Amino acid sequence: MSFRQRTSGTRNRRLSNVRQRRQQHLLDVKVRSRRATQHRIRSAIGLFWKVALFVILCAGGYAGAREAVKRLLFENPDYNVQTIELHTDGTLQREQVLKTADLHEGPNIFSVNLASVRDRIQQLPQADEVEVVRKLPNEIDIRIVERKPVAWITSEREINDPFASEAAF
Repeated sequence: MSFRQRTSGTRNRRLSNVRQRRQQHLLDVKVRSRRATQHRIRSAIGLFWKVALFVILCAGGYAGAREAVKRLLFENPDYNVQTIELHTDGTLQREQVLKTADLHEGPNIFSVNLASVRDRIQQLPQADEVEVVRKLPNEIDIRIVERKPVAWITSEREINDPFASEAAF
């Protein structure tokens, strides 16, 4: 009998009614919109400052690198042109080539546009192949292979050097 009394007293009963059970299954969520908004604003401001810092660092790095290159290379007196070597296999004169190339000693070796110098020398009628080389720290080499004339047209008067005469073709 003791067994039966035990079981009868511990019945499987619900501890709540229907209304309490419905409320029990609802989530107890309080909307904290002010806090959530403040958190989103803080996150956005933090992201903005990180992006701004990255942009400022990139701009500062670019400006610093540009200034360093300018000071170390373009404004450095060690890189001023001091020697212009001219190698030719014909009769072209040094002064004529340098005047045509608009090249002289003194400017920075990096400010000399080698392609334009080559093109200007190439316009000379005697020049067949032109090579312009920059030798650091302060020398420019010019190598010219000249055309070999097949014939010269001159005036009736006798010309000793047709290369030096403006009346010869």
